[in-house]
Amino acid sequence: MISLWVLVKGFSIIGVSAFGGGATMIKLIQETFVEKYNIIDAAEFASILGVTFLFPGLTGVKLAAIIGFKSSGILGALTAIIALN
Repeated sequence: MISLWVLVKGFSIIGVSAFGGGATMIKLIQETFVEKYNIIDAAEFASILGVTFLFPGLTGVKLAAIIGFKSSGILGALTAIIALN
């Protein structure tokens, strides 16, 4: 379980700096949470990304919810979504 502060810091920066929509967010989320913080690995990120494309809605928000949930449960999911927006 990671600190909620890591989720807030990572997703807040992405939310402020991601100009260009969901495709930009996907790459920034991958760089931040796969490469920088090592919360999930690349194969798991690819699986999560595939799941997010199955359901309607904003891909970045769904990625934030799943990564937050996997790292810190329901509180992590809510924290990640709020920090991203």
